Parts: sequence; structure tokens; C-alpha cells
Amino acid sequence: MKIEELEAEWKVDHDLDRTNMQEEFTKIPRLHSKYINYYNQEKKVLLDVKSQYDIAYKSVLQKLSYDIGPDKVMSKEERDRNPGGIKPLQKDVDTFIQADAEIIRLSLRIGLQNIKIDFLKSVLDSISKRHFLVQQLSKHQMFEAGN
Repeated sequence: MKIEELEAEWKVDHDLDRTNMQEEFTKIPRLHSKYINYYNQEKKVLLDVKSQYDIAYKSVLQKLSYDIGPDKVMSKEERDRNPGGIKPLQKDVDTFIQADAEIIRLSLRIGLQNIKIDFLKSVLDSISKRHFLVQQLSKHQMFEAGN
């Protein structure tokens, strides 16, 4: 689900009907259930994208003919002698990996998933505080009515 769709749904759902507080009390569990399901779905997507990232990371390491470990790193002299089979220096590996198109794409997806998850956390927090808000508004209306 896109962040814009989530925001549009929340924009509709977050409005309070001040004329019917009883209905607002009954909406709270439904809203919580709806948004906790969205939250769980997005967390699953994040885990999937992170898994894809890990696979792509290992694939790029293999493309670079680089095996993790200090004994596998070519020295500067070996690198100069063997330009065709270059293994990057250990300090350069992360630069090579972060420049890969698939890694960039997956990093962006991870960032977007984190934004959606943060948004859904704030929605769930707002829903948990909604009970107090509805209760206070109800008390205020009773006060204004003279009860």
C-alpha cells in the first residue's frame, strides 16, 4: 500500500463526530484493528525487502570476487599486478556495493517502508489516545448541557 493511500484513509478515519460520542467510542477498536493489520502487513514487507537487500549485497560481493575475511583481500601490490581480476581493498568494498543499482533500489524501498511503518505507529498512538479524547469531549458536552 502506498503512503499516500494510508494518509488519505487516516484523513477520513481520524475525524470525530462530536454529535455522536457513543459511536466514536465503538469506532476505536475497529480503527485499531484496521491500522494494526496495515502495520503488520508493512512490517512483513519490510522484512521481505531487507531479505532481498541481504541477497543482493551478497551477490554484489560475489561480483566483486570478494570473500569476507582478511586473508582474501588483495594487497596494493597484488592489485597493481593483477588489474583484470581486481578485488577491491577492504576499505573500498562498501563504496562499490553502495554504488550498485539494485542495492540503491532496495535501500530506497527500505527507507520508504520505514516511513510507512513510522506513520502507522503514529496513527496507532493517536488511536490509543482517542479514547481519552472522546471521553473528555463527552464530559464537556454533558457539562455544557448542564448535567
